[in-house]
Amino acid sequence: MIFNLNRILSSTAISSVALLALTACGSNVNSNGVVKASLDDLPKWAINPPKSCDVGSVTYRGDLNLARSAATTRGRDSLAKQIETKVEGLIKDYQSQGEAEGKSFNEEDITQVSKQTASTSLVGTRATEVFLSETDPQTYYVLVCIDPESVIGAMDQMKQLNQKQKEYLKFNAKKAFEELDAEMDKSK
Repeated sequence: MIFNLNRILSSTAISSVALLALTACGSNVNSNGVVKASLDDLPKWAINPPKSCDVGSVTYRGDLNLARSAATTRGRDSLAKQIETKVEGLIKDYQSQGEAEGKSFNEEDITQVSKQTASTSLVGTRATEVFLSETDPQTYYVLVCIDPESVIGAMDQMKQLNQKQKEYLKFNAKKAFEELDAEMDKSK
């Protein structure tokens, strides 16, 4: 009887540990033991990037340098599209109705094509934050921001603006970047 009681207690202990392990992992683990993505697991900046920043991401496949480069490039692309985006669209709409051999018919065909491109120079962008998820597959995230000093320097180079306009733009840029720094400090 003591042998069976020890076996029951051991089984109960093992079951409790297994239940605790499953509970600790929560709903982020599927039946195959693979961690699923959850917005709660991502840093705040990956979901809602601060002003003058955007996020690039790529599936991490073991090469950290390649992942960083690709995610940074995608972040710059998203940032460029915030600044300037050219949209071209085309919608073809065909409708026809008629009658043939005593039966009426309707035809309709709608095709929509859209292309968005960004063509702008980004001066002073840099990766300010990185995050590698623990999901399967892993995702590498990069927060790309415009560096305030580089933007202000580029404004000095502008030949189309007079000195007063340049000073006003520099003042607004500096103010925006100070707000960005304050937001970044809050999220740390």
